[in-house]
Amino acid sequence: MEKKFKPFKTKILPRVENNPQKREEAIKNDTPVRFEIRRDFNQLKKLNVLDDIWNIDKLGKEAVDTHDIYIQKYAKKHNFDPDIVRSVMFAENARGHKLGWNKRADVNRKSESPLPMNIQKDRWASLVDKKPDDLYDPEYNVEAATILLKRIADRLDKPDAAKIGSIWHYIGRENTDEFGEYVGQVYENKPWKIIE
Repeated sequence: MEKKFKPFKTKILPRVENNPQKREEAIKNDTPVRFEIRRDFNQLKKLNVLDDIWNIDKLGKEAVDTHDIYIQKYAKKHNFDPDIVRSVMFAENARGHKLGWNKRADVNRKSESPLPMNIQKDRWASLVDKKPDDLYDPEYNVEAATILLKRIADRLDKPDAAKIGSIWHYIGRENTDEFGEYVGQVYENKPWKIIE
């Protein structure tokens, strides 16, 4: 039985940082700063035709099912909500598959952001004290992503899946974007539980 995750605790953080490079430094160095981001509910109404055409929920579910052991392990280790990790993984695989090109790039070690989390290896491998190519290993990939998502959440007032997903998508985001709102919907609906 999976341990119930305790909701995020909002910390009083000393200062606001919205510059993308400074945000990246704060995450890598685990510096206590606050990231400002507001929900843009209009993003829910936008029709992103390309993403809707590419969206294959079955691929999202397969990724979550295949890697759930790592999600549970590292969510517990880093005291983070495993459903946030599942939601981002689901979204990245359902929408970011590029008709199989991402997986082919991973197999040939040509991808800049390997699956299952589609995490930027050169940028974030240091979170798990690994070399960038080590993030082709799904276990290191999931752990680095879990740390990154937690550090984003720790720097937000009233964090939720849409805000976390938006900053995951672009570190400098100050309003939620369509991808982040999609992550929020995935988090609410948990489609990995219902897709056959």
